[in-house]
Amino acid sequence: FYGKDKIFMYEHAIPAKVVRSKLLSGERTEDAVLETLRMAGDVTLIIRAEDSKLKASKLNQKMPDGWLFGDDPNARYHHANIELSSAKLNMRGAVVR
Repeated sequence: FYGKDKIFMYEHAIPAKVVRSKLLSGERTEDAVLETLRMAGDVTLIIRAEDSKLKASKLNQKMPDGWLFGDDPNARYHHANIELSSAKLNMRGAVVR
């Protein structure tokens, strides 16, 4: 799915960089870490053209200005005018780059 010749790519709704920053700057109890991970959003499948929209909006590695952890995890897709399907894919195993 992912690569120069591929059409689809997996994407974290909230970029891993943002989640990592929250984990490192927040409370480090087991409950706090689990809550942060629960709020981190889903892995999303987008097409290359949508990835280009995120990059053009400068949201490929960050969330929109004013966004706070706990707000809509799909906010950057809405901001970049990317419509997401509500369908869920059943996956087994890890998502690998």
